[in-house]
Amino acid sequence: MQDNVIFFSTKNKHYKPSADESISEEVHQLISRFQDPDLPMKVREEIFNKIIYFTGELVGHKSD
Repeated sequence: MQDNVIFFSTKNKHYKPSADESISEEVHQLISRFQDPDLPMKVREEIFNKIIYFTGELVGHKSD
């Protein structure tokens, strides 16, 4: 998985989102992709599994 780091400059200080914020953004992007009606079923299943995994990370559960 690609590690994305975003910095926001505020009064010459950089803001780095927390891990939960980064995961939440990833889930949001995955949900947006999942809603594409033209996605093949295999891709849709992969996205769904990632959503389940990241949601588990947010609530503190490990999914297998």
